[in-house]
Amino acid sequence: MFQKTSTKVFGLMAAGLTLAVMAACGPAPTQGTGNPVTLSLSGISVSEITPQGTSKTTISLGWGDVPAGTASIKLFRREEGQTQDQVQNIAAISPVDRSKTTFTDEDTSLNAGTKYVYNLRADNANAIALGSATSKAVDVISANDIQSFALTRPDNNDQVLRDPTGQGVEFTWADAGTGLYYVQVKNLGGQVLWGAITKNTSMVYGTQSGAASKGGTVDSKLIVPRSLGSKLVISSTNPDAGRGEVMYQGIGNNTQYRVQVSAIETRPNKADLAGATALAIRPAAEIRFYAQ
Repeated sequence: MFQKTSTKVFGLMAAGLTLAVMAACGPAPTQGTGNPVTLSLSGISVSEITPQGTSKTTISLGWGDVPAGTASIKLFRREEGQTQDQVQNIAAISPVDRSKTTFTDEDTSLNAGTKYVYNLRADNANAIALGSATSKAVDVISANDIQSFALTRPDNNDQVLRDPTGQGVEFTWADAGTGLYYVQVKNLGGQVLWGAITKNTSMVYGTQSGAASKGGTVDSKLIVPRSLGSKLVISSTNPDAGRGEVMYQGIGNNTQYRVQVSAIETRPNKADLAGATALAIRPAAEIRFYAQ
């Protein structure tokens, strides 16, 4: 069973925080008269081809605990190589919910082939910095660099996939050259019944509820970061709701489903999802099929 666990803390901001987005250049991220402690800040970029065929890029940021007395968190962005006076204020979060330690930069000006550096400043009520952090440079990959590819089984809509032994049906697809793929099966209502990450160009999915996909021990490099839980939905017989996992469900007889495979390019290392700071995702066309 392709079960996923991880201790990485990323994701989308929950509702309830007041978020001010500013386009103009702002003060350097270390401004203030305090003696700020060093905090942690990390980021991961995701470029993907949307169902409409356009490319979209976001960068998810995650940080550790901020000091007691923090009244606001300010986030700054600059391109690698730019000076401090070219820093952009991208967000101010106030009041601060200490349980929320993530933010997603969805600026449409984020460019593929560019590396971005982020700064965080935790201020008290008097705008004095209590803590600050600087991320490593976050690269942005173009999803358009991934070659288009197609499923080869099923190879067209409404194909019947039979499973006479009850061991599962096999899905296959063309090699997109990325070395990493995300496979999902959904019912016609859009509910993900099964999702998994693989380095192969084929996968077997059991037809009996709770049956396991064929495969050995899960490669630690294939563990999905928490920030991608809503994009790469993983199924499990013991799902972790905090990671966005869903209950594994088999497919029944004489019922229609949909399958889609997405090719995933990762950096800094190929086919290392858990350690990625940048990824690009290109899905193949979604195909309906019947299970028998």
